[in-house]
Amino acid sequence: MPEWIEIDYAVTLDKNSNIERFARDIALEQTVEVPETCVTDSSLWERVIGRVLDIAPKEKEGNTSHYLVKIGYPPEVAGHQVPQFLNVFFGNISLKNNIRIVSFQVPESLAKIFKGPNLGSDGLRQWLGVYERPLAATALKPMGSSPQTLAAQARAFALGGGDIIKDDHGLADQAFCPFEERVGQCQEAVDKANAATGRRTLYFPNVVGDHEQVIRQVEFAIRQGVRGVLISPFLIGPALLRFLASRYPIAYMAHPAFTGTHFHDRRHGMAPAVLLGKIFRLLGADISVFPNSGGRFGFTQDECGELAQALRQPLPGVKPAFPAPAGGMGMDRIETMAEQYGCDVVYLIGGALLNHSGDLAESTRLFMQAIRSRFTERLASPAGTVMINGKEGLV
Repeated sequence: MPEWIEIDYAVTLDKNSNIERFARDIALEQTVEVPETCVTDSSLWERVIGRVLDIAPKEKEGNTSHYLVKIGYPPEVAGHQVPQFLNVFFGNISLKNNIRIVSFQVPESLAKIFKGPNLGSDGLRQWLGVYERPLAATALKPMGSSPQTLAAQARAFALGGGDIIKDDHGLADQAFCPFEERVGQCQEAVDKANAATGRRTLYFPNVVGDHEQVIRQVEFAIRQGVRGVLISPFLIGPALLRFLASRYPIAYMAHPAFTGTHFHDRRHGMAPAVLLGKIFRLLGADISVFPNSGGRFGFTQDECGELAQALRQPLPGVKPAFPAPAGGMGMDRIETMAEQYGCDVVYLIGGALLNHSGDLAESTRLFMQAIRSRFTERLASPAGTVMINGKEGLV
């Protein structure tokens, strides 16, 4: 791992601009925030100011040129905290144009501070007792439904054999569906269904609000027997996800709400793999939900593949997380998603499952059958274990 925070920027400039000066300006803007001539203390160049490590010319388009710029920042400037890390990462330069973060590496000292997921993909599999196939998830919806209606949905999905039930991210603590009433009824419905099936379906309520509200909601959910929550890091604040994951050893499913402005201009912002993949994973997401290609949003197949890789790739001291491609997916997409993502993925189907038939439990059984028909149900292994990617795991 690098000694410094290393960030790769894709930079687009007009042909008359000086890339060396532009790169130095990024390094200054993200640290001392003064012109180069104002830096009179020579020690700042070693202790604080970012260092341009590499500039690689890319393709040219008419009057514009593209470059890949690598800048290293001393880890101390991140202050060993999430907000300041993000400030150094993409603070002032997010207000400029034609700068896109496409990858980054952090030193092991920072990776240990972030810690990453509590469970990761392997730990979540152990909780569920599912090892040989992708996980199956759904969303309780629509907004405006009563707690009783949503609890009935949760019960049906659990009886049908699904793995994870999450609240829709728009379900908050609204008068028509109060948080505590919804969570209590949905968790009770899932518990009863699990008792009937012998399975371990999990319910992830959505927690959202100010810091005190979110903490109260998480603590209430845990008292009800909940073992995971849905969270939108850019709605509640990225640092709050890190705080929750450090204090409460449950599972966290991250939702991408309010992140979209980083992705729509392919010359500015961050690559989806950077934000929804690596950063969300470092903050503590065990599962990261993102728009799958071919759905109702605009991610490409390559972007989705890179995002999934960022969640799974080896990172010292940080567990791998599950990608959860979603956004208009249906059972007819299982085969193509299997080819793209393999086994370590969460299939998240919401509206399409509700719309499939009037019997959600039966629709869920068909959903599970479609997954099992594509993946081996159980591989031969010693008694009491199954094999995951060649490694033994407890049933």
